[in-house]
Amino acid sequence: MSASGVSIDQMFHMGPDPDDPVWMLLEPQAGEYFVQLFGPIRLKAEGPSRVRCRVQGALRHQNLIGTVHGGFVMALVDQVLFLCPMALGIKGGIEGSTLDTATQFFAPLLLEKPIDAVVDVLRETGRFIFMRGLIEQDGQPAVAFSGTIRKSSAG
Repeated sequence: MSASGVSIDQMFHMGPDPDDPVWMLLEPQAGEYFVQLFGPIRLKAEGPSRVRCRVQGALRHQNLIGTVHGGFVMALVDQVLFLCPMALGIKGGIEGSTLDTATQFFAPLLLEKPIDAVVDVLRETGRFIFMRGLIEQDGQPAVAFSGTIRKSSAG
C-alpha cells in the first residue's frame, strides 16, 4: 500500500492474458490514475532477471510529426522500472521511488506497432534495484535506458 492508500490492485486488474497466457495482463482500473495513460500492459519474464513489457501506441501518445511522443516514452521507462521487479517477485520495488534514470533515443517509435520494453535487473541490494533496458519495435532497438529504484522500507 502506498502513502496515499492506493495499492497496485486498486490501479490494475491483473491476470493471465486471455489471448496468450504466457503474458500477464495489467489493465488499468477505472479512476483517475496516471497508469491509464499506458492502456493495457503485458508482462512476461524472459529469464531470472529479464522482463518484457508490451504496450500498444494510441493516438493520445502521438507527437506533432506522427510518431510516439518522447514524453510518453520517458513515462513508460519510469513505469517499467517498477513493473519489472514486481514481475520477477522482487519485494519493495513497486512501492519504492525512482532515484535516477537516463534515456537515449535513436529511432522513432510508430503508433501502429507494439512497443516492447525489455528490462534487465543488473543488481538488487537491500535498498536498491539497478536496471537497464531497451525499447524496441519489431525487434529493432529505438531507445536505451537505465534506472535505479530505491525499495520501500516495507519491502
